[in-house]
Parts: sequence; C-alpha cells; structure tokens
Amino acid sequence: MSGRTFIFAGGGTGGHIFPGLAIAQALEQRDAKCRCVFVCSERAIDAAILREQDRTFVAIPAQPFGLRPRTLYRLGRHWGACVRASRRLIQEERRADRDVCVVAMGGFVAPSAVQAARIEKAQVILVNLDAAPGRANRWISKHADHVLTTYDMADQSTWKKIGPIVRPSAIATHDAVTGREKVGLAKDTPTLVVVGGSLGARTLNDVMERLVTTQPKLFAGWQVLHQTGEADRDRLAKAYEQASVPARVVSFWPSMGEVWGAADLVIARAGAGTVGEIQANAVPAIFLPYPFHKDQHQRLNAEPIAKAEGALIVRDSANAEITTQALTPVLQRLLSDNAAREQMRSALQSLGGPAGADDVADHLFSET
Repeated sequence: MSGRTFIFAGGGTGGHIFPGLAIAQALEQRDAKCRCVFVCSERAIDAAILREQDRTFVAIPAQPFGLRPRTLYRLGRHWGACVRASRRLIQEERRADRDVCVVAMGGFVAPSAVQAARIEKAQVILVNLDAAPGRANRWISKHADHVLTTYDMADQSTWKKIGPIVRPSAIATHDAVTGREKVGLAKDTPTLVVVGGSLGARTLNDVMERLVTTQPKLFAGWQVLHQTGEADRDRLAKAYEQASVPARVVSFWPSMGEVWGAADLVIARAGAGTVGEIQANAVPAIFLPYPFHKDQHQRLNAEPIAKAEGALIVRDSANAEITTQALTPVLQRLLSDNAAREQMRSALQSLGGPAGADDVADHLFSET
C-alpha cells in the first residue's frame, strides 16, 4: 500500500465536522503522507467550514433519520445515491493503492458512508460524541469494528473512552484583552459570549432579544459577542443597538479560540463540541440545552461539567418568556459575581485538557 486514507463521515452541523478536523490534524502530525477526506451533507455550512480549512470533501444528499412518513420517504429516496457516492470514494482511494478506513463522526451523514464501507469491506471506526447516542450512532455501532466515545457508557463495555475532542483553532492562545481585540470588541470590558452552535439557535436568540429589550440594565458594564446564525443576525443586531447594549452580532465565527479567549461568561447550547471547547478553555458557562430532543442528549452532555461546578444548566423551551424567567436570576448573579465565575473557571481547569483527538489518532494508527 502507498499510504492510508481516512474518510471522515459526518455533517449537517459543525458539531460533526469540527471533531473530524481535529482528528485529521492529529493524524497528519503523526504521518504527513496520510490522506484525510470528508463526506458531508449538502448544507451550505458544511462546505463553508471545509473550504475555509482547505479540506477535500464529497457532499452527498443525506437526509436526517426519523419515523415520520415524509422523513422516511426522503431518507429512502436519497439513500442509494449516498451509498454509491461513498462507495466511489472508497474505490478511488483503493485504486490509488491506499488502505481505507471510514471514521464515522455520527449524525445523519454517517450511516450511508458506513453502509458503503460494509459493502466494500473497509474498516469502520465510530466516534461517539454525545452522552446519549442517537439512532444513527446506535445503528453504526452494530457494524463498526471499534467504537470510541467521549462519554462513559455504562451499558457499552466494549466502547473505549476517550477525552474531549477539540480542534487546535478552538483553543485560546492569548489573554482576554487580546481576545477581545481579535473579535472586534473593547479590550477592557467584560464580555458575555452567546453561542447557539454553528447554525445558531432560534430559541436562544429569542431569549436574548427579550432580555436586552426588557432588561438592558442587566448588561451594564458588559459587552456581548453573539453568534446567531444567518437567519436571526439582523434582528438581534437591531435589538442590541436599540437597547444601547454594546454588542457584536455575527452569523458564524470560524476561529472559536478567539471567541473563547475573549469570554468572561458564556451562554450556549450543549452540543458535544461546544461542551468540550468550553471545558478545554475553562470558560464559565450557562447551558441552555436544545429542548426538543426526546433523549435530551444535550442536557446529558452538559451534566458532567455542571456536576463539577464549572457550569450551570437552565431549561430552555419554545416559550421565550418562560425561559427568560428561568435564565434571568442565574445570569444576573454571574454577571455581578466575579468570585463565582472564578470558582467555575477553577473547577473547569481541574477537569483536564482535551486529549480526544490524540486518543483517536493513536487508536487509528494502532488498529488500522
């Protein structure tokens, strides 16, 4: 064989792509000749992330899993095309005399790539990122050669535990003053960061709009960096401006290390990637987990660092008024209590660093 190709299958949100990028970097540090290719969805966010990182990728028409008739119809309609595209990629790499391993990063993109690997008899490694594996990961785990997980799974004794996976660009390398300058904010003003994931979060955006509109004095002495996603950016920018709350509102920020480095406090969803990055950067956080998942996996993602007293969890809902009432006293206390935030930061620092990407890379080179 002339080398090894690792095909990372995952997409739809940055939460499935960014950990793959971190692992790819760790692999390339160990073997500069290895090749890393990404299979992603056709959503614009996937291409934007991978192009910004100058990565080779194949976009497939993958569809989310679900039990509703319309969802099942879309899944079935596109399944064959997704499997065929993934098979072609595996075959192309093998024609170049390269050994192929499919690294499934979870989510709705991964299963068809795994099915292609099964047909082509290529090795499959599943990297489970969430505390409660979803339908896709549960199916993949039955067909993977090995499963690595960033969370303890009491009922999965064969799954190997690894550390949080965080890409280098999501780790702050500077002090808070420099971080604030990098994101275009006042360098001497405490900074609240609001992050709803790579696509933003509508309910979180609604709550922040309500807060700055009805309680602008809550943010006195603070400034805000708010990543909203594209759809809500203009609406939120206008709300902050009208409330005279200093803020920078962006749809997406690619270098999250700059954001975490600027942050004194974070309000965020609790996707596995976000939780890992907050832990790695020891940023005090208030998590509002996505409220509409039946398995509540985002809440489960956040619970370990909440139990360590490095973060607090507030229940989100579709009703912005209810969520605002729950969030307000928590946010008010942390914005005004420097000692409380420092205690949270110390608790996060005690949890250790993000070794997950190196753990996966070591495993891939030892088992493939």
